[in-house]
Amino acid sequence: MKMVKNQTPSLAFIIALNLLPIYGVWKWGWTPFVVFYLFWLETLIISVFNALKIVFCRGDESDIRLETSTHKYAEIHVKYGSHIRKALGYLLIRIGIFFFYLLFIVVFIGFIITPSSGNHEVLDTMLFFNTSFNYALGGFILNQALQFIFNFILNDDFKRTHASDFAAIFDGRQIIIHIAVVIGGVFGGFYSGAFNNDSGGFHPSQMGIYLFIISVFCIVKTIFEVLKYKGLTSNMLIRK
Repeated sequence: MKMVKNQTPSLAFIIALNLLPIYGVWKWGWTPFVVFYLFWLETLIISVFNALKIVFCRGDESDIRLETSTHKYAEIHVKYGSHIRKALGYLLIRIGIFFFYLLFIVVFIGFIITPSSGNHEVLDTMLFFNTSFNYALGGFILNQALQFIFNFILNDDFKRTHASDFAAIFDGRQIIIHIAVVIGGVFGGFYSGAFNNDSGGFHPSQMGIYLFIISVFCIVKTIFEVLKYKGLTSNMLIRK
């Protein structure tokens, strides 16, 4: 048994990032569009880093041979001509799926639920003119970069990873976001009066509705991320 130094990013940092949108709604007046657009971009960022992992993974060349793989279709994925081609294929499929969500978020949550007086916030956020949103997005990029460097490269996980590890089109995190977007859109349609049509912000008497929706989503997402992190850390602490 070989002990590997735990170099993973701080769990507190991951939790803070996932709960940040609650603070954004409460203190910065973020609308549901800003929150869902942020998590949509985070999902895209994760896909980009997963594509990089496919390029760098060398599990088929390590001491863990194909016959010891726990992946049912590993024998198919291990016979490829180019890591780059597989990474691009994975990324294109994921982007195609994500743009369906983007269309729903922008059209329904961004422009239908949000009153016309708040359209400037939608455009500012999409064009990266929203300062608080940009800082939050930078935190998500930093988090994924640190996990790629410390969890994947420096801990030699790339030597044990197969391209088949990233073959899933849907994962648990994506399902959570899908449910949250649908529920958020439905509740937003019923409670579109929560916005103050004069300023584009929340009406004080209804702000709690949106804060509750976002809080439930962020808490569930945080629990999922923590469990995933704990599982990853446990696997890295002890290697045979």
